[in-house]
Amino acid sequence: GRSLAVVWNGIDPRPGSHAAPVRAGKAMPGIPVLGSMSTLTEQKGLPTLLDAARLLMDRGIAFRLEIVGAGPLAESLRARAGALGLEGYVNFPGWVPDAAATRLPGFDVFVQSSNWEAMSVVIIEALAAAKPVIATRVGENEHVLQDGVTGLLVQPNDPRGLADAIERT
Repeated sequence: GRSLAVVWNGIDPRPGSHAAPVRAGKAMPGIPVLGSMSTLTEQKGLPTLLDAARLLMDRGIAFRLEIVGAGPLAESLRARAGALGLEGYVNFPGWVPDAAATRLPGFDVFVQSSNWEAMSVVIIEALAAAKPVIATRVGENEHVLQDGVTGLLVQPNDPRGLADAIERT
């Protein structure tokens, strides 16, 4: 007999194939939503993203940052955001089922701040959702994104470079 396999990381590129987007935090018209979706681990470089958010705040850039995911660094990331004075700027909704369909469409810009990666499915999901992508030069990202054309690439562990790229979008 024949068998079928479910491909959980399959990406549906059809317009309108995603559920209605959920915006980060309270609706704030005209304020761009930066979004990141990952497991909250050292690999994902989220302290760098928070440091970049502080730089943006210091530059007077209006934004909301949504960091979707759960993991061992959840509490320390919340504490770091508080220590950086990012209350009102950063939202940590935790793990969200089917986040690519429910949260990603609500982002204005997708940001991946990873220290290392292999092939990042979430970048492909962001591209399929027609979101501007900013990512670090790790893993296969340079083969998926053409810097300055299909996304912006920055060095890992570089809050200033990440903030500059976000400000460009």
